[in-house]
Amino acid sequence: MYKENIEEFGRALAVETKAYLGGGCRVEVKPVIKNNGVVKYGMVIKKKDKNVSPTVYIDGLYEAYQKGMPMSRAVEEAVDAYERCMPEKKVDVSFFKEFDSVRDRLSFKLLGIRENLEYLEDVPYKKFENLAMVPVCVMRNDIIGEGMITIQRSHIDSWGIKEEELWENLMESAVKITPAKVAKMADYLKRSVLGDSDELNMLTVVTNESGIYGAGAVMYPGVLRSISEKYGKNLYVLPSSVHEVIVLPERGEDEERDNLQAIVREVNAGVLGRDDYLSDLVYYYDKDKETLTACV
Repeated sequence: MYKENIEEFGRALAVETKAYLGGGCRVEVKPVIKNNGVVKYGMVIKKKDKNVSPTVYIDGLYEAYQKGMPMSRAVEEAVDAYERCMPEKKVDVSFFKEFDSVRDRLSFKLLGIRENLEYLEDVPYKKFENLAMVPVCVMRNDIIGEGMITIQRSHIDSWGIKEEELWENLMESAVKITPAKVAKMADYLKRSVLGDSDELNMLTVVTNESGIYGAGAVMYPGVLRSISEKYGKNLYVLPSSVHEVIVLPERGEDEERDNLQAIVREVNAGVLGRDDYLSDLVYYYDKDKETLTACV
């Protein structure tokens, strides 16, 4: 039994999976750094007749194995997950070789800098307060659906461009390919379930249309200006997660910022999953200056 070490379990699983599948494939398990330093273990099965290799995360299998699942069953579940993720046809990824084919697919996601230092080492990110604007290429395909490729400095080198050119094209592309979705909290969470209230209607959720890594949409041109014009007030932006933020008008109450800060920290500590965490800070939008800054 490989109960003490997921890496040891992963090596054994890779050997057993390769034997199960027979020749003509390579199987390896390696750690994958996710958001905020979260490490998961992914198994990659590479077949000669396939040009993509979906990653099957084995952390859940390891936990099941520790509780008594036979290795043979773990292999079967890993292969089943692989086959469900593997497209039947070859996927055309040739577009990624040329920047001209990528420039209209650019967007970005927001991540905390301090929590993602290792992840950001080879990423040409832009700093905004304590956050990193991480450039991505949005890939939409009838076969595999939608995904994001994080752009590395090595990609920029292979395209023969400067980082400035990447960012010159990025925001214009982002508002088109991952457009903002702005909704009242009551509508976003379905009013029929939560009921109606003035408090709820003062909260606005900002994300993108897919709801995946949508927090960055709050930085799109005109998004916060439009919300502030609706209320005629400055705004607070609460980082709900990497997928969305909550915006509310300033009330001018005593200790308002401190109270909002406490709410954000409480939610982050007790409710939010570690890989969805964005920031403990509250941000402030000044409608006259049209600036967004961290409250520190």
